[in-house]
Amino acid sequence: MKDYYLKLDENAVLFDPTGAVTNVFFDESNHQVYAVRSGGETGVVVSGPSPTQQSITFRITDKGSLISIKFAPDHRILAMQRSDHSVDFANFSNGQPDGMEYTQKCKVRKGKNNKVLNFHWLSSTTLVFITHFGAEFYQIHAEKRVLKLVKHFPCSTNWSVFSPTSSILVLSTTPAANILIPFQLKNGQIVKLGKFEVDCYNPTTTISPTTSSDNKPTTAKLLDRDVAVVHLYGQTYLTVLRHPNSTSNKDDKCRLDLYRLIKDGHVRKSFVLRLVKDGRFAFNVVDNLLVAHHQPSKISMIFDIKLPGVCHSNSNVICLEAVLPPCRIKPFTMRRRQGFDPPSNITSMMEERNCILYAKNWVVFQPNIIIDARIGCMWYLRTDLKDVFQLLPSDQQGLMVDFLLHRSSSKSVIISLCHTALQKETGVAQISVFFSKFNQVYKDYIDSNENVGYSQNCELRKETSLVFLDQHDVFSEILEPLVESPVLSFNYKISVLMEYIRSLNSFKIDVQQFINELIVKSLIKSRDLFYLQQLFRYKIITDSRQIANLLLDCEEQFPYGFHIALEILKRLAIADREIMEIMLKKRQVLQALRFIRSVGMIDLVPAHPFLQASLHDSSLFYSIYKFFEARNIRITGSGEFTAAQNCDEFRIHFIENFPSDSMENL
Repeated sequence: MKDYYLKLDENAVLFDPTGAVTNVFFDESNHQVYAVRSGGETGVVVSGPSPTQQSITFRITDKGSLISIKFAPDHRILAMQRSDHSVDFANFSNGQPDGMEYTQKCKVRKGKNNKVLNFHWLSSTTLVFITHFGAEFYQIHAEKRVLKLVKHFPCSTNWSVFSPTSSILVLSTTPAANILIPFQLKNGQIVKLGKFEVDCYNPTTTISPTTSSDNKPTTAKLLDRDVAVVHLYGQTYLTVLRHPNSTSNKDDKCRLDLYRLIKDGHVRKSFVLRLVKDGRFAFNVVDNLLVAHHQPSKISMIFDIKLPGVCHSNSNVICLEAVLPPCRIKPFTMRRRQGFDPPSNITSMMEERNCILYAKNWVVFQPNIIIDARIGCMWYLRTDLKDVFQLLPSDQQGLMVDFLLHRSSSKSVIISLCHTALQKETGVAQISVFFSKFNQVYKDYIDSNENVGYSQNCELRKETSLVFLDQHDVFSEILEPLVESPVLSFNYKISVLMEYIRSLNSFKIDVQQFINELIVKSLIKSRDLFYLQQLFRYKIITDSRQIANLLLDCEEQFPYGFHIALEILKRLAIADREIMEIMLKKRQVLQALRFIRSVGMIDLVPAHPFLQASLHDSSLFYSIYKFFEARNIRITGSGEFTAAQNCDEFRIHFIENFPSDSMENL
């Protein structure tokens, strides 16, 4: 059994590692890594966002050490921060700078020095400076090489976090750094959301209160490394890592608080994730799972906010435990990729190299990026859920199904889970739980398609991220293999089939005919005919032409099925003549004749279709011919077929095959 459910993408983005003359920077908006050699004088190589993306290489003048470097989204303008007070810009054409840089300084208050803490591109022509005195939003005019201040939000700022995915900017204020001001930045609009206060405990970093004396306790300060903006199930959350404070019980461990950011509502804490360890953590989001990496113990934990937790009645905050036992990321071996030339500094180690997982120099970025600048590698974190259900005991497999139904590519894992449970002949009660969970999601999907338009349905799927098993999936991947299994008992197979039909009915989902056909065939094959009769008697199996045809085909094994088939066809309001034609097409001539007699049409139907349908069997043809000959005598007084009956070919066929009988008639 494997002991991991997370892995690093095999196709890593490679770049020149950090060194004596090389500095490495990451652009969280474009997901690109910048390897800057000698301040850019000897070259800048931009790699990413994917390993197949061609690198951008250029040179810039070395005007001092770079603090940050980022391209605009369209890669036509490069922004570079070399000082605490300004940002430099260079226009690009055909992938190269035009050689004329221009500079924008941050705003200055009278008698006070300001400092640029960070900057972020919001679009190809707009960006924001985060300074000690607030947020400055600029419009850039590249052709004029000037920037225009369009909006300024003044506030004393400690640090900021920015999410390109959600277009959310959060500023930290107050000495404790725990009053946060979020901004929504979309479609050229800058919307300031309501500020809010978060709880923070950090035993290592403290500041003195403004009115403190020596005998007063210190106050905890929230650090930017403990805060992130994440996107889960279509909603945006601010995460705050809370460390146990100095007065906490020694058994207290770190927790992660999730605050939901709502444009027109009050920001409040929604979830608390119990991390069961203390120390430094880093966080990623993969497939709507929040992944907590604990570097000291070299393990990761995953949390799913859609799964049930413990709700605190006084605050409506839900406390969640890790879904699965903690585990390590799958070991990663870096190999040379065919047709790829790695950066010159790492050619020697690219034949094959085992990477150190949870290295101290790992840096984690949202949503699922991990960078090791020492070896020059950027990975995307992925899930590897194959056989993951084996990590939980059998009594928690229902929870595992809930977990898998929220993953985007877990259908094969769910099917594997069902196969394993069925091969063990797991109790039907547990199988019923699985079916109920499948069909609840399936029903929600059906309702969403009926009640909303296409675009709204896409948004709904985005928010729920549910994979669902429709009836065709369950039939072909679960029920058919179940019925064909030579080791499972027949009673168990039928119980599972009936439980699936019961579950569909409980959710008011119409049972597809191939499901009904499967159980009818199974019961006929096992000759459990009484049980089959009861299913039809109590309308467990839905009426349909397909079921009626199946019963007519199996009359030899299930004689009573003929009567059931006729009743089904009548309930479907199918005309008597059409029922007759259905039987004749299936060469069920005698059954058709009996049916016509039962409905009083024996003297009204033409002989031609009956004779045509019986040509394949000489004795049958003889009987049918003699029957209609007798009918002619009874009605017209003569056994001859009239021209209107169009039976000359059958009369000739009868004479050729039964000459002695024909002579008697003569």
